[in-house]
Amino acid sequence: AQTNGINLSGYKTIAFAISAFYTGLAGALYAQAVTFIAPDGFTIFLSIQFLAVIIIGGMGSILGSILGAITLVLLPELFAKMPAEWGAPMIFYGAALILVIMFMPLGIAGFVTKIRYNLTLRRLGTEPQLGQVAETAAD
Repeated sequence: AQTNGINLSGYKTIAFAISAFYTGLAGALYAQAVTFIAPDGFTIFLSIQFLAVIIIGGMGSILGSILGAITLVLLPELFAKMPAEWGAPMIFYGAALILVIMFMPLGIAGFVTKIRYNLTLRRLGTEPQLGQVAETAAD
């Protein structure tokens, strides 16, 4: 991009400023909702949850964020009856991350997009070629 004359540092600064704005807005809304803020409410486990949502859902798409959040909020309820000493949520996040990275490198949203693309091609009567799906999913 920079070789084409685009000011890369300027766009990075703008992206950082926009993300800082939304983070500040989310923090203000969170403070309004819980009416109490303390540093011990933001643990390393919460950071791991956010990272897992992004990776499992699929980076770079709003649909991926939504699907990742739904997955990581609803599915741990299956482990709610397990004793807390077993560390069920952390085991779930670890296993989910490993499985998604191995079998769905584009996340759930990328997997859904790939299946939808393949079904569309089959309905049109053409079989997908080896490189077609990856190129289309990246677009």
